[in-house]
Amino acid sequence: MGIESATVSLPSQIQVSAALAADVAAIEDGLAAIGRPTLVVAHSYAGVPVSQVSASNPLTVRLIFISAAMADVGESTLSLLASDPDPSRWLRFLTGTRFGTRLLDLAGIRATIRRRRDVRDEVFVLAASPSAAGWRRVPSTYVVLTRDLLFSAALQRRLARRATETVEVAGHHVAVWFKARTIATLIAERARNGGDI
Repeated sequence: MGIESATVSLPSQIQVSAALAADVAAIEDGLAAIGRPTLVVAHSYAGVPVSQVSASNPLTVRLIFISAAMADVGESTLSLLASDPDPSRWLRFLTGTRFGTRLLDLAGIRATIRRRRDVRDEVFVLAASPSAAGWRRVPSTYVVLTRDLLFSAALQRRLARRATETVEVAGHHVAVWFKARTIATLIAERARNGGDI
């Protein structure tokens, strides 16, 4: 597509005991390495650290959230999933399990985390919330994946109201792979426009 790009590996996706702060630092380091105004793309949980970084990093000039946790202060990936106005089949399945019920019971999550290290390592970062929400200051696009089984279309549309622009794509949560050309074109169009809509 002719657009220079870079990928940041989030520590929490490599080492499950990593915290939100490590993910924020990795994104900050990635932006510093690029060293110029950047359009930042977030998918799924990555919306949380991207929300935090973009609040204060002047290199962030545009955000694209692809079926992402476009979190506000005090919100986490888990709290957003728990507030889903139309729980997906995946979420219905998960909440039907003992582990899933505990996972989505935000009041009881601390007790679960203290009791079980394996749960703590997997859930810790998903229960973290940003200290600031950069989408309040940086123009943003929210890409609603209408067939997503993790973040329902209803939840995504609710989050998309926070964005400057909303685009809908008939795709699942992993549309970044199966709808790669569509997603790449959408990103490239915004990058070519200098981050403007």
